[in-house]
Amino acid sequence: MTDLISPDWKELDADNTQPSPNGVQGGYSPSAVAPIIRSIRGSLKRFYNQANPVYTSSGTGNAYVLTFEATPAGYSKGIVYRFWAHATNTGAATLNINQLGTKAIVSGVDGSPLIAGQIVSGRMVEVVYNGTAFELVSLAFTPVEQGGGTNQGSAKISLGMSSGNRLLMQADSTDFGDTFPININGNATTVGGYAPAALPVSTPVQTALDLKANLVSPALTGSPTAPTAAQGNNSTQVSTTAYVDTGLQAIIDRFSDPWACQPLGTLIYANMGVSGFVPPSTNKAYKYILLSAGASAYNGTMIIDETLTGTAPNITSTGRINLPSSPFHGQIINLINTERRSLRPGSPGTLQDGQIVSHVHTGTTAESGWHEHELPSSLWSNDPGGNKVPGVQDGYYNQNIGGRRTLGGGQHAHVFTTNATGGDETRVRNIGVNVYMRIL
Repeated sequence: MTDLISPDWKELDADNTQPSPNGVQGGYSPSAVAPIIRSIRGSLKRFYNQANPVYTSSGTGNAYVLTFEATPAGYSKGIVYRFWAHATNTGAATLNINQLGTKAIVSGVDGSPLIAGQIVSGRMVEVVYNGTAFELVSLAFTPVEQGGGTNQGSAKISLGMSSGNRLLMQADSTDFGDTFPININGNATTVGGYAPAALPVSTPVQTALDLKANLVSPALTGSPTAPTAAQGNNSTQVSTTAYVDTGLQAIIDRFSDPWACQPLGTLIYANMGVSGFVPPSTNKAYKYILLSAGASAYNGTMIIDETLTGTAPNITSTGRINLPSSPFHGQIINLINTERRSLRPGSPGTLQDGQIVSHVHTGTTAESGWHEHELPSSLWSNDPGGNKVPGVQDGYYNQNIGGRRTLGGGQHAHVFTTNATGGDETRVRNIGVNVYMRIL
């Protein structure tokens, strides 16, 4: 007996020239033709019965047995067998056809042994021989292997249809039964007897949904969390406690440092010689300069191009602000600590030298040295001794010259010099301080 799987069956008609029943050579007598035709019909029928679900399996447990009326010539790689399953498998399964040998039935996806429910009682089974085992082709279950991807486990998830046309799910050997009661009724109008719009929600799913907040005006409980935005974000993003706390702390830090509260350009008079004075920090976001020449220990490079001219107390000293981020960058300023210059309201930046208001001095000359004034001769007389004396003789001594004047010497002036007092500058009562200017 020869079948379609036998190598003596050729694809090209002209090659089938072997003696009957392995070929047709020609020149047969009429009585020899009939057996040849019968052989061809038998071979075609055997192939049809193998390739279509005509027979039903038998066997015990997961050992499936398929018995055809005519025993096939043998297992051949690539031959497909279809049959009706007599039982649902509960694990790894085998198939033995006409006692040609027991072969494993494996997954057509990855070659692994079958898991329970991949062969369903009463449903068609399709296998193909791969040379060593039968691979399951029928889709009672479609195993989906996991592993190697994000959030994937190692279990194989299998989906398939039960004998009652209901969707089944399995994970490895765990059978979840009719987990998804989807009735396949030909038009897919119902799912488990429910219209799609009326599908019920399982209790676990409903419990999980009840824990979710509404998108509109959610009433949150517990301690909900959210991403924390960067400081300065003025969008509609939710502000977390961390965002608010950081922002408030920045405000507190700012106002707890009085140096940070001063406007730009403000002059601060500080340090009049008392101990414990702390100047403005040089490592903060704000920046101050000390308005003194040669103060690089504090100013660093924020003051450059310093000048110093004149002698004390008439000193002029300037410098250039060198801080690109400052609005005063590049401007020339007077270093008033070094100049010892006072400030006055009005005309910002206008310089004036020292000056005192116009005034006069009055005073009296000192009684120093002997001098005399000439009287006219008419006012002289002789005393008893013959000496000239002023006034009219009255007894022995001269009489007071009442109402008499000396001779006029013409218009003239007296010049006198006051004694020098004071120091080398004009100033009010004061105490020295250092002046700082905020530039950033």
